[in-house]
Amino acid sequence: MIRRLIREDSSSQIAIANLLGFLLTFLAVPLMARAIGPSGRGEAAAALAAFAIAPALLGLGIPLEVQRRFAKGLDSPSLRAARDLVVLSILPGAALGGLFVMTIYRDADVTLRTLAFLGLALLAPVTVSWATAAGAFFGQGRYRAFGVLRIAHPAVTLLVMLLAVGFDALDPATVLAANIAGTTVTGLLGYALSHTTWRGARAPHAKLGRAGARYAGSAVAESASARLDQVLVLPLIGASAAGFYSIAASVAMLPLALGHALSATHFRAMAAAEVSQGDLVQLSRKAMREAASTVIPVCAVFIYVAGEAIPVIFGQDFDSATPVLWVLAPTSVAVALGYVASMLLAAQGRGGTMTLLQGSGLLIGVVALVVLGPLWSEIGAAAASAVSYTAVLVGQMVALRVRASDLLPTFGGFRSGVASLLPARAT
Repeated sequence: MIRRLIREDSSSQIAIANLLGFLLTFLAVPLMARAIGPSGRGEAAAALAAFAIAPALLGLGIPLEVQRRFAKGLDSPSLRAARDLVVLSILPGAALGGLFVMTIYRDADVTLRTLAFLGLALLAPVTVSWATAAGAFFGQGRYRAFGVLRIAHPAVTLLVMLLAVGFDALDPATVLAANIAGTTVTGLLGYALSHTTWRGARAPHAKLGRAGARYAGSAVAESASARLDQVLVLPLIGASAAGFYSIAASVAMLPLALGHALSATHFRAMAAAEVSQGDLVQLSRKAMREAASTVIPVCAVFIYVAGEAIPVIFGQDFDSATPVLWVLAPTSVAVALGYVASMLLAAQGRGGTMTLLQGSGLLIGVVALVVLGPLWSEIGAAAASAVSYTAVLVGQMVALRVRASDLLPTFGGFRSGVASLLPARAT
């Protein structure tokens, strides 16, 4: 089985790669926390969140459209056209960088402001490029190549940070520089592994752009929902409280790796299927039943263990992050199940529905954060996150016509969910 796992593509490789990626990211978090403290962590988290949101704004939904096209067998021309559109995103990236340093980072030192601007102006388009390549690999079923990209960024980032620790030079600016280095290497790997040169046939750019636009709003809202809170909490609750919230939120997002893996098989099957609406509903219910039966028990165990481990791993200075994690428990479940549901909608080409749901969730989350953050600090921010992700999940279930009973864990669903992650047996 280990040999098949290495030599053959399977959705389990997505789970493994995501878990390794999250683990590498997780290892970097206590490294940062101990070196720069809660205040520095909150300051760095704001820029890193912006680095994550900007590619969704600049990508215009194209990575997800490329993923869908590759699942249907429409390959290299779409990827070349997508790369052309990425180049055009440099100027908007510079505008975003300027806006960020003049608002959120207006009181930061000149080194931080410069790195934040460069990260948004130049590296955000590179992120869109490798995200598009990752989407192509996912759609093709090239899960090993997808895994390499998923691991590369956090691996390079952690390596640079470890070098900085060795020279006693780790500070918020070095954290941003490490992230920029990781993005650069991952972008180069995405190009090399795609086996698609710049020269060759291209899909019509306008048609690709219009198709991607169906997913643009959803991609922006989803990315913002995951990261905008870490930008807004800095001015709302202060750097130290933002640092506690950032630690807990980073831990709570780890189960997303499971959501990525569980969605892989169902996305490809549904994207390529030519079936009736009734059949799509049944496929959606089956997929969500398996996902819920796997995600809910895993998250229950994970949140308990992680809550006990936070003071040990991050130090006693971050003991206040533990109760924040308890409040974020619904977020862990909702974000993993929500990703599976989002991929089912994407496979059906329902970008408008995705945009409406993610946009509504973002609005709910921002309003809740603005109200609850100043009232209850990091606990209020966590409650706002839980409300936002849960609202999106409920909307997704309605859109897919999945019943509440389909989300009740069963042993059979758990067994099927785990089986979908394992390499297929040779016949």
